[in-house]
Amino acid sequence: MSLPDDFGLTPLQTLARVADPTPPGGFVQFWTRWADAVWSKPAKFEAFRLDRDASLGQPGAPGVTHTIVAHDGVRCGCRVILPVRAPGQIRGVVITAHGYTLQPYEPLTDDNPWSGGDRPIAVVKVRVRGYPGSHFSTGDLSLKPGGYIVQGIEKAESWVLAGAASDYAAAIRAARDMFGQAVPIMLHGESFGAAIAIIAASGIGSRERFPRLAIGLPTLGDWTWRLRRLDAINKPGIGHEVVRYLRQNASQTAAVTSTLRLFDTVVHARRITSPVVCKLAERDEVVPAPTAAAVYNAFGADPGRKWRFVTRFGHCSPESAGADSAEVFADLRRHAQFEKLIGDFLDATRDIGDVMKQWEQSCA
Repeated sequence: MSLPDDFGLTPLQTLARVADPTPPGGFVQFWTRWADAVWSKPAKFEAFRLDRDASLGQPGAPGVTHTIVAHDGVRCGCRVILPVRAPGQIRGVVITAHGYTLQPYEPLTDDNPWSGGDRPIAVVKVRVRGYPGSHFSTGDLSLKPGGYIVQGIEKAESWVLAGAASDYAAAIRAARDMFGQAVPIMLHGESFGAAIAIIAASGIGSRERFPRLAIGLPTLGDWTWRLRRLDAINKPGIGHEVVRYLRQNASQTAAVTSTLRLFDTVVHARRITSPVVCKLAERDEVVPAPTAAAVYNAFGADPGRKWRFVTRFGHCSPESAGADSAEVFADLRRHAQFEKLIGDFLDATRDIGDVMKQWEQSCA
């Protein structure tokens, strides 16, 4: 196999990509209504009950410990993970979501390279609506023809992504209810999970503050660039599914383009001023590397409060990309190193300046 597409750009050009962060017309009104709806009903964790939630555990969702109900009545599965030592002394909570593709019967587990041990940090893993474990109200949307991402895409209010972001926001609110007002809540996600975290943080940022975000390879950004790349039809992932949908439903192009712009993570990133660390890649065609860089470059945090961590390959196994063995191991080490970095970064008991001083040689 060939290396992932570089889209004709050098690594420097890729990482320097800047996109337009200007909100489209109606942006503030739409997201104010969305936030009002999210806050319209209480959000609390409920212990998983087999008699009520049996279908949450099958197929493909072992490991659910709790459920939450979003404002629109959709029930989602979560896993609440307390630290092994001193579980009653929580000093921070991390909310995290999954990637776009889940393996069949993939469980929610306690395994996180960046959590556990002696850290007094709780972790909440969220399965957003329509994925196994959170399909009780919607069915398994990940198996729908055309792909998960195009479900309801013709209208912003009905797009499944609006609901997924509200599920993530509901988990944030439930964590606040469970752990109290004094405990800092931090956000994490990679790829699709990163996009959901960014959108949710932007949407409820006037009501809940997040002292730290750790994300990797953020998607759903810079759609103007992505939609110009007509060859995206031949690439895997979300972009492929959106372009295919537009080719099959040309009459909806204007409506879909408007929806994409309302949810563009470049626009939402500009509204987030919290310190952030972000993994980027020099080459990636699933989440095109220039678009992920555009999301990072749009973050509203001061330059000294955001850090990028660069790998050569993103959504790509170096082995299958034709890289030599030295490149393979070097890139795998970089990805593993990032997991260690965010473990330190998300530890609210540590000063963020001290953490990043320790890691400054590893960040570009």
